[in-house]
Amino acid sequence: MMKQKFSDYAGEMFDRLPDAIAVADQQRIIQEVNPAFLELFRYSEEEIVGQSTAVLYADPEDFNQQGQSRFNAAASADSSEYIMRYQTADGVVFHGATIGVPLTNGGDKHVGFMGSIRDVTDRVLRQQGMSAILELAASASDPDYKLRELLRLGCEHFGLDLGIISAVDGDRYEVLRVFDPTGEIQAGQVFAVGESFTRDVLNSAAPLAFHDAPETGAVQHPCYQNAGISGFIGARVVRGGKVTGTISFSSAKPQQPFTHSDFDIMRLIAGKVGHELDRLDHEEALETSRDQALKADKVKSEFLAVVSHELRTPMNAILGATQALRTSELDDWQAQQLDMIGEGGGMLLTLLNDLLDLSKIEAGKMTIEVIPLDPSDLLEKAQKLWDARARDKGLSLHLSIHNAPDAVMGDPTRLRQILFNLISNAVKFTSEGEIAIRADFEESAAEEWRMTLSVTDSGPGVPAEARERIFEAFEQTDHSISRKYGGTGLGLPISRKLAQAMDGDLVLADGGEQGATFTLTVPLRRARLEEAETKETLQSNTPRGLKVLVVEDVGINHAILEALLRTLDYRITQAWTGLEALNLAESQDFDLVLMDMGLPELDGLETTRRLRASGGINADTPVVGLTANTHDDDKKKCLNAGMDGYAVKPIDIRALFAEITRVVKAGGRRAISAGQANGEAS
Repeated sequence: MMKQKFSDYAGEMFDRLPDAIAVADQQRIIQEVNPAFLELFRYSEEEIVGQSTAVLYADPEDFNQQGQSRFNAAASADSSEYIMRYQTADGVVFHGATIGVPLTNGGDKHVGFMGSIRDVTDRVLRQQGMSAILELAASASDPDYKLRELLRLGCEHFGLDLGIISAVDGDRYEVLRVFDPTGEIQAGQVFAVGESFTRDVLNSAAPLAFHDAPETGAVQHPCYQNAGISGFIGARVVRGGKVTGTISFSSAKPQQPFTHSDFDIMRLIAGKVGHELDRLDHEEALETSRDQALKADKVKSEFLAVVSHELRTPMNAILGATQALRTSELDDWQAQQLDMIGEGGGMLLTLLNDLLDLSKIEAGKMTIEVIPLDPSDLLEKAQKLWDARARDKGLSLHLSIHNAPDAVMGDPTRLRQILFNLISNAVKFTSEGEIAIRADFEESAAEEWRMTLSVTDSGPGVPAEARERIFEAFEQTDHSISRKYGGTGLGLPISRKLAQAMDGDLVLADGGEQGATFTLTVPLRRARLEEAETKETLQSNTPRGLKVLVVEDVGINHAILEALLRTLDYRITQAWTGLEALNLAESQDFDLVLMDMGLPELDGLETTRRLRASGGINADTPVVGLTANTHDDDKKKCLNAGMDGYAVKPIDIRALFAEITRVVKAGGRRAISAGQANGEAS
């Protein structure tokens, strides 16, 4: 027995050597191994220490003959390198370059043996003429091509005519891939297992082969009887750690007897086939996951569209009625109640819009508009809107603008959305002190400005551990925030994603425990001032006294639209279905059509198509689509159907009037009277 471990002498080097090292006693019992050995042979230390070295050999005869002679040679201090076929714990055979040295008790007495083993399978197989298979395996080719080539190369190497990769399930043998120059056997064909040598191959851990069926006693096998297979070599295929089928090469002609090298090559090919099939399984799993994700995304989008429509219809009633009532005479109490209704409805609409925006961003469907805008005007209006709420809390809200251009090109809706989120949070979380909004504009290129906008408050600040978390959806600094202040935690994540969609960013500046500064940076292209002014003029000069056909199937929506449009002295005709609208359009001349997209039976899109194709007196009348859906695809559908404009429910009175102004002044598909276009009542 060995009294002391070799590693006690060798120290750290024993553990760090890259080659597998095993120490055995005189009875060839393994005493210790290094980490490289455990990795190469795939054993744990508990499993292998105390075992005979016989478990390491692929062929028991190698252990009995060559292994013993080499052990004796090591004992006599012969440490020349030799190649031996080993097997891992899970049965994988490899060629190992081995050097053995004797271990003594410090004198002349031999007490054991230390062997160094290095995997040289690639080198050996190249020497055996299999460089083509190894080069193919190392290439970046797709799995299907590799499987076809492995079959071709195998037939070429073994001198056999037919190569098949199969999947076996019970008594069912299915051809997965085939190399057959005659074309008689095709992938997808199914046979009974008993008609082939498959069961024999599956029952053999090593490759199974015979070079001449009559000579080797296989003449009674159905495969020889029915198909005349005389020469054959095959091996099991392992996929995902399980035997799932076989790979075989065969021919009707007798062959030369197969060699040890042929068996090694067969093992190599079978291993490579299993690897490539695993790759295919993985790719198919990824494709399935992708398809499922796309399907789930489609279902989610459809669900959100339905929810959006269903929620926006009552929201349209709430907010539309509120806006209509504000145009009438109200006492202070009534105005206060109306403000609460409007504020509550606005909060619900903000939540709905946030959820839809998040869905769009995640689906990659968020588009950024690039139109003229006046940056100073946008900032000043935002400050005025929030100034009253800040004063109600005893806060001061300051705005400073530096070096602002008269006009730029950008997305005013998304910039306003980000700005509102930042100011809203600042007002919400600040109980005393002030809020400062600062906008700096810098010319960064010949055709570009860079806006740096910061919103600073004197609130409680953001803890260090929550600085990045607040930019994740549905996250807040702690759960008590939503209970105390409300909100979903969507504002900042959406704002950052919108900023990034505009090639900018939104960050939280470093600061102390008190207060927070959020900084938005975004590039904005140059624009001519007159372009921005034209847009403002359009929004504020809505034509009056138009004859309007309103096509809606929901009574409350009719009432809301009539209340809003009555403020501009519009003469309104109602239609409840697409067919009714077409009938009215045949006999009455209208200046404008407001068309709901979600009509029953004949929807708004088809109604518009038929109106355009009618050739009647309203074939060119401007049409504005009304929808509760907010996806860009819906806008495209409206325009493709022949509509001139698009308004989203719940109806915002300013947005609706701006769209009416735009399509009417553009003439729609025909110019209306100059008097109406100039805003005169008729």
